[in-house]
Amino acid sequence: MGVARKIGIKATDTEFFVFVDDDIELCDGWFKEITMHIDSTTGAIHGQAVPVLKYQRKWFEWKWGKWLLRRKREAEKVQIITAEKSDAVRGYTHNTLFRKSAVEDWSPSAFLCAYEDHMLLRHVVKRGYTWKIITQLSVKHWGVANLMDELRKARWNIAGARLINFDDLSLLSLMMAVPKETLKAIYASIDTKEPLIIPYVFLRQIAYVQGWIGWNKYLVMKR
Repeated sequence: MGVARKIGIKATDTEFFVFVDDDIELCDGWFKEITMHIDSTTGAIHGQAVPVLKYQRKWFEWKWGKWLLRRKREAEKVQIITAEKSDAVRGYTHNTLFRKSAVEDWSPSAFLCAYEDHMLLRHVVKRGYTWKIITQLSVKHWGVANLMDELRKARWNIAGARLINFDDLSLLSLMMAVPKETLKAIYASIDTKEPLIIPYVFLRQIAYVQGWIGWNKYLVMKR
């Protein structure tokens, strides 16, 4: 995945270009909204990819709403990531506009298949640019059709996260997150009246642990 993105970057001949994954449906006005927030420091900028599956969507919206509330950022429309806290939020390339000069010298490992998007974020901010997330701009994410798809993708993602040492990830932190996230899922299920959130979150956390332990097995996702 990293090599494929590098080839795409090399092939562009414009100041800006866009990565849009094949499972993303852009919303009306996406480009206009994105370009409104570009300035001279912007290296990359994207919106929120919201899952289409009902229980996934409700969990995403509930958790993101709580995150904003805790930080009193309800009115903050753009979240800005800099080199000071490059792992504060994972970087994504699913609906992302890039400044070519911020990434043209990026050189990913040949075997980096997951979390290559976050390696791009680290590269962009290390070069002195900002990475922006428009919190109120949502695109549809069709990448997961059922729970089995989600668990397979979770193992793959966490294998990549371990490989790049994302946010000091450890087996202990993942194991401790299982009961914590499950408890949050119970609250979310009550708030949203969606009971499927509980097994979805619990099993995904277990998949994260599996992916971390067997990272070399899951690093390349079998579709």
